[in-house]
Amino acid sequence: MNTHRIKQICFFIFFILLFGTIHNNAHAQISKKERAALIDFYKSTNGDSWKDNSGWKTKPLDLLDGFAKPGTEGSWFGVTLNPFNDSVEQLSFGRNNLSGKIPSTLGRLTKLRWLNLSINQLSGEIPSELGGLMNLQELYLSNTQLSGKIPSTIGDLTNLKVLHLSYNQLSGKIPSTLGGLINLQWLDLSGNQLSGKIPSELGGLANLQYLYLSQNPLSGEIPSELGGLMNLQELSLSYTQLSGEMPSVLGGLINLQRLDLSYNHLSGKIPSVLGGLTNLQYLYLYGNQLSGEIPSELGNLLNLIGLYIGYNGLYTENESLRAFLESKCPNWEDTQTIQPGDVTLDDPVFDTSVQISWTPITYTNDTGGYHVFYSTSPGGPYTLLDTTANKSADQMEVTSLDPDTTYYFVVQTYTDSHMNNWNVVESEYSEEVCGGLDTDDDGTADCMDPDDDNDGMLDNQDAFPLDPSESIDTDRDRIGNNADTDDDNDGVLDNQDTFPLDPSESIDTDRDGIGNNADTDDDNDGVLDNQDTFPLDSSQWQDSDNDDTAENSDLNDDQDGISEAEENAGPNNGDGNKDGILDSTQGHVASFQAYDGQTYVTLETPVGTILNSCHASSVPADAPTEVEFPYGLFDFTITSVLPGGATTITIYLPAEAAPTTYYKYGPTPDDSTDHWYEFLYDGETGAQINGNLITLYFVDGKRGDDDFDGTNGIIVDQGGPAETIDSVPAAAPAGDSGGGGGGCFVASTGYSSKHKHCQSVFSIYFNRIFRNK
Repeated sequence: MNTHRIKQICFFIFFILLFGTIHNNAHAQISKKERAALIDFYKSTNGDSWKDNSGWKTKPLDLLDGFAKPGTEGSWFGVTLNPFNDSVEQLSFGRNNLSGKIPSTLGRLTKLRWLNLSINQLSGEIPSELGGLMNLQELYLSNTQLSGKIPSTIGDLTNLKVLHLSYNQLSGKIPSTLGGLINLQWLDLSGNQLSGKIPSELGGLANLQYLYLSQNPLSGEIPSELGGLMNLQELSLSYTQLSGEMPSVLGGLINLQRLDLSYNHLSGKIPSVLGGLTNLQYLYLYGNQLSGEIPSELGNLLNLIGLYIGYNGLYTENESLRAFLESKCPNWEDTQTIQPGDVTLDDPVFDTSVQISWTPITYTNDTGGYHVFYSTSPGGPYTLLDTTANKSADQMEVTSLDPDTTYYFVVQTYTDSHMNNWNVVESEYSEEVCGGLDTDDDGTADCMDPDDDNDGMLDNQDAFPLDPSESIDTDRDRIGNNADTDDDNDGVLDNQDTFPLDPSESIDTDRDGIGNNADTDDDNDGVLDNQDTFPLDSSQWQDSDNDDTAENSDLNDDQDGISEAEENAGPNNGDGNKDGILDSTQGHVASFQAYDGQTYVTLETPVGTILNSCHASSVPADAPTEVEFPYGLFDFTITSVLPGGATTITIYLPAEAAPTTYYKYGPTPDDSTDHWYEFLYDGETGAQINGNLITLYFVDGKRGDDDFDGTNGIIVDQGGPAETIDSVPAAAPAGDSGGGGGGCFVASTGYSSKHKHCQSVFSIYFNRIFRNK
C-alpha cells in the first residue's frame, strides 16, 4: 500500500474520531436542577399550547419526566445553551402564545444572560426570584398581562443592560432599587399602572441611554436628578400626571435626541437652556399648562425633525423664531390659550361703571372664556370680577364701582379641559389698564396722570402725590420735609444739622464732608477702618486669602499654588471654565500650563471646596507603556470636603484633546504601596470621560484619595489623562505554526467570532486525540 493511500486512511480515521467526539459533546447534559426548571417553565406556561414547542417532547422520551431525553435540551425551541452545553444561557419565547404564570424556579437558571417572554398572555406577578439571575443582561417581559409590583430584587441585577416591562398591568411605585442597575442602558416601564413619584435614584444610572415611563399615573415633579443622565438619548414621560415646572437641568442632557413630556400637568415657562440641546430631533410638549413667551434660544435647535407644542399658553413676539417654529410645527399658534390683546376702557374717568374691551384670541374651538380681574393697587393682587361665557366675547360691563377709588384691570383667557388636553389652561394676565378717580379734574384719571397734584414732581417720585405743598418725606414719618423741622429724627433741628437727612451724623468738625461719627479712615485711603485690613497703610486695604499679605502685593490670592499672572494668561482671557469669573480670583478653580509648557488645563471643584498645590509634573519612567500622557500628570489637593464625604473635580483639556482613559499613581485599598492603576468610574469613584472634559469622582479616604484618611476632609491626588497606544502584533516567522510546537495549524484572516470559536474547538479536539489531553 503506497504512502498516499496510508495518509488518506489516517486522515479518514482522524475525522471519525473528531466527529465522534463532537457528537458525544453535543449530548453533554445540563444539571438536573436546570432541566427541572425548564420543564417547570413549560408546564407553568401551558407549553402544549405554545405556537412552537418543537424538540421539548421529541421521542424517545425520558420515562421519569415525559420530556425529550437529557442532553437534548439545546435542541428545544427557545432554549440556547452556552458553548459547553452545560447550562442554559438564553430563553427566547416572544410571540409564542405562552399563558399561565412565570414560575419562580426560573431563578435556578443562574447562568442565564437573556430572557424574552414578551407579547404573550402571561398573568400573575413577576417572581422576585428573578433577582437572583446575576448574569442576566437583557430582560424582556413587555406586552404580557403581568400584574402586581415590580420586585425590588430586580435592582440586584447589576449586569443588566436592557429592562423591558412595558404594557402590562404592573402597579405600585417604581422601586428605588432600580437606581442600582449601574450598567443599564435601556429602561422601559411605559404602559402600566405605576404610581407615585419618579425615584430620584434613577438619576444615578450613568450609562442609561433610553428611559420610557409614559402612560403611567405617576405624580409629583420631574426629579432634577435626571439632569445627571449625561448619556441619555431619549426621555419619554408623556401621558403621566407630572406637575410643576420643567427643570432647567434637562438643558444639560447634551446627547438627548428625543424629549417627550406631552399630556402632563406641567406649568410655567419653557426653560431657555433647552436651546442648548443641539442634538435634539423630537420635542413634544403639547397638552400641558405651559405659558409665557417661548425663549428665543429654541431657534438654535436646527436638528429638530418633530416639534409639537400645541394646546398650551405659549406665544412669541420674535418673527424669526415664529417662522422657525412654524416650519417645524405648522399652525402651532392656533391652539394656544394666550392673553387677549388691546385691552381698553371706554372712558378711563368713571364713577360707578365702565366697559372693558379686548381683542379675542385666535383659538376659539374648545370651550372656555375670559376672566376679568381688578385691584385697587397697580400690579395686584387681583380679585375676580366676572367671567365671559365663551372665547368669542370681546367686552364686559363692570358696575357697582366706588367713585372715589382708582381701579386696575387685567383680563385672562382660559380653556376648559378637552380631548387634546386634560388640563384647564389659563393664560398670563393681559397688560394692565386703569381708570376711575380724577383728583385734579384735568380729564385724566389719576392712574394715568403723571403729576396728580401739579407740583412739578412726578407721582412715582412724589411721597405726597395729591399734596402740592409736599413731595419728600425723608424719615418716612408721613410729615413732608417742608413741614418737618427734624427730617432725620436725630434730635437736631434741620437748621443746626450739617447732615439734616442723615440720622447718624449732625456735625462735621473738619469740614471734609464726612461726619464726625463716620470719619474713621485713619490712613485716608478711602476705605473705612472697619473694612480696612491695613488701616494704617494707605497703599493697602484688602487680603482676600487671609495670608497676611496685602492683595496689591499678593501674587496668589486664591491659594491654588498658581500665580495670578499664569492664570490670567490662560484660555478665555483667564476664565478657563467660562463661568464669567477670572480663575485667579476663585479658590475652587485653577488654570495652569500642562507639563508640555504649551497648552493649558483648567481644574474646577464644587463651590465651597478649595484647590491647593496645583501643578503639572512629568511622567515617571515606570509609567504604563500601553498608554501615553500627552499633558503629563496633574498634582492637586482639595480641601474643605466633608470628612468622609464625596466631591468631584472637572478637568477642562484643550478642545482637540481625546483621552481614552485616566491613570493614577498612588496607593489603593488593596495595595498600600504607590503604584500605577487605571482610575475609571466604578459607580462611586473614578473618571468619566466626555470628549475633552473629564470628571473625577472622589470619596474622602477611599480609592483615589492618596492620603487614605477619611476623617480630614482632604483629597490628595496625582494622575493624568492618557491615550491608548495602538499596537500591531508581530507576524509569526515563516513555518511557525503558532501552536506551541505542533506541526499543523489553521490560518484564517477576517474570520468572525463564530469562526474563531470553531477554530478553538478544532484545536481542542486535535490536542485531545493526538496529545491525549
